[in-house]
Amino acid sequence: MVAPFLAPAGYPVRRPAGSFWQLAVDPSCRGHGLGHHLMELAEGRVRARGLSQVVIDTSAEADDLVSWYRRRGYPIGAWRWAVTNYDSIVLGKDLGSSPL
Repeated sequence: MVAPFLAPAGYPVRRPAGSFWQLAVDPSCRGHGLGHHLMELAEGRVRARGLSQVVIDTSAEADDLVSWYRRRGYPIGAWRWAVTNYDSIVLGKDLGSSPL
């Protein structure tokens, strides 16, 4: 799913930005480039909507996932959603060139 991202006040991201969520690769299928391909498709969908920036977030506890996104140029900052019991890492990327 790709949609315009409507950030709450104080959320650490530049606007306008697109967003995607709930991408996953079965652990038994990892290491074959499927995650990279999913990211390329999702980023392409954001570009197709006329947006050059993307923002996503994930649990700060997801160390491997946060590292995976960082290797792809994503980190921005931290956020605490009112509806969760954990801190999130906010990840953003300028799709035209370098990380936000």
